[in-house]
Amino acid sequence: MSALTLKDIALGWLTVADAGHVGLIEGAAECGFGSISLKLLPAAGDPVPPVIGDPVMIRDIRRALSGSGLPLLEMGGIWLRPDTRIADTLAGLDLGADLGAKYVVVVGGDPDRNRLQDNLSSLTEAADARGLGVAIEFVVYTEIKTVEDALAIALATGRPNCGVLVDALHLDRSGGTPKNLEGIPADRVFVGQLCDAPASKPPTMDALRYEGRSQRFSPGGGDLPLRDLLAKLPAGVPLEIEVPRADLAHLPPRQRLRVIAEETSAFLASGL
Repeated sequence: MSALTLKDIALGWLTVADAGHVGLIEGAAECGFGSISLKLLPAAGDPVPPVIGDPVMIRDIRRALSGSGLPLLEMGGIWLRPDTRIADTLAGLDLGADLGAKYVVVVGGDPDRNRLQDNLSSLTEAADARGLGVAIEFVVYTEIKTVEDALAIALATGRPNCGVLVDALHLDRSGGTPKNLEGIPADRVFVGQLCDAPASKPPTMDALRYEGRSQRFSPGGGDLPLRDLLAKLPAGVPLEIEVPRADLAHLPPRQRLRVIAEETSAFLASGL
């Protein structure tokens, strides 16, 4: 990959989640990003308000997307937990598809692999009926920990609309490197997420979770092999930044986003 700019990058919702859905869209357009992700089905503890059942918010999101011209890359993550009911996700899938999302992200939170696989298969079928792909995000502190595990569970659905999301941080913290992507079929890599971090890994799962949710660096600000990762990702795969920054928490969301956008642009301009 070469000559990337922010127009080639989606802004991930977690980067400045406290901006709110509309603020995130407007900020992404103002900073020059080419697309956006939104968390349409928040999980407990997510710093964004619920959307389903709020017609005013849905109207405002629709207007903001239309006014910005930004396409919706993905509609955020669904955690598959022991108590997950796929029927409860259908309204969110309907809204995501209606807003033009390409993917719904899935995170594994169920230690019962058979139930996790069954729920993933049902969700993938429902997403397929709505024209959505399902991108599995592997995270070392969840029940789908590595890119190889994510691929295996995606293939087991038997549907081509199920693949993997490769997050630079989670790839590194799971013990992987960009070379691991050589074993992943190109048509199963749906999204690449960019951020940076120190080479040293946090010592506990709680610290890893905090890092992933709050303590990332902008691309180029750490030690992750991002250029190698970009070289190994399939040509044309959608790219997204996910850079929640606790060190910038004293700044308003829009100002925080401008800093992240400027740093990301400088990384892209430095050559891939």
